[in-house]
Amino acid sequence: MSLVEFKAVEYEGSKRVVASEEIKAQILKTGIRKLERSTGGSHHAFDRILKGENVRRKTLAEIVRQVQSKNNNGLDSGALQ
Repeated sequence: MSLVEFKAVEYEGSKRVVASEEIKAQILKTGIRKLERSTGGSHHAFDRILKGENVRRKTLAEIVRQVQSKNNNGLDSGALQ
């Protein structure tokens, strides 16, 4: 499954989502600090994602986009298969 088609649990009537285990693994593989720098996101958002807590849909989408671009640029070859 590719991160382009990522699945997140969405709370009904809310703009908050919970990341799947696959997304969490990709974040850890890419590196939290590298993603913090590239997304401008806070460490607290990454902590919430990795703990399985809900975060804003836009925040998670931006992080997934950055993980995908890092993987597609060859920095993390073979991770998205």
